[in-house]
Amino acid sequence: MQDIGFHSLVDRQAKWSRFTHWTITREELIQRVQDNWHSQVLGYRPGVVLVPIDPAGFFSPVVVLKPGDGLTGVYASRQTGEEPRKMVGLSVNDALGRHLSGVYDRKVPAVGVSVVLYHKDVLVEDGETFAHEWAILSVNARITEEEEPMQVETLLANHFHVSGGTATGMNPVEFEKACRESFLYWRDKTLLG
Repeated sequence: MQDIGFHSLVDRQAKWSRFTHWTITREELIQRVQDNWHSQVLGYRPGVVLVPIDPAGFFSPVVVLKPGDGLTGVYASRQTGEEPRKMVGLSVNDALGRHLSGVYDRKVPAVGVSVVLYHKDVLVEDGETFAHEWAILSVNARITEEEEPMQVETLLANHFHVSGGTATGMNPVEFEKACRESFLYWRDKTLLG
């Protein structure tokens, strides 16, 4: 059994957020990770793994854009002490700035789910300490069977090791390949709000 805990970034993954949410308990989520630990794939660097789990009870905020869809953005920190980042998503407001009710209800049952875990040694590189061996940093519910590449903004923040980004260690060829995959996948998709 792996020693797994939740990083504070997971706290933002709630039903009324622009992120994946779930209806199972945190204990059940950890159990699914434990049950599928043998199926893990290496993430964007050593010390980062993605564990596929049963998608039952998970909801994806990923939407395929249609011509005319409004986008909105915010410049905010993901967590206390981190520099702000640009985040863009499908608008949850109409043209007059009024909140569109039910937008977050547009999250759909996940087709696939990958749990992103960082080894505590990776977190130490950025000055963080973590009580467990592995930290669940994100739970990514998707609308496709295949893995979603990291979003371009996240990839850039990691690669250039800006505040909140964890260095990728990619060489220029690997980085260009990752950017291309990200761009081609996300060019017609976004998250809600």
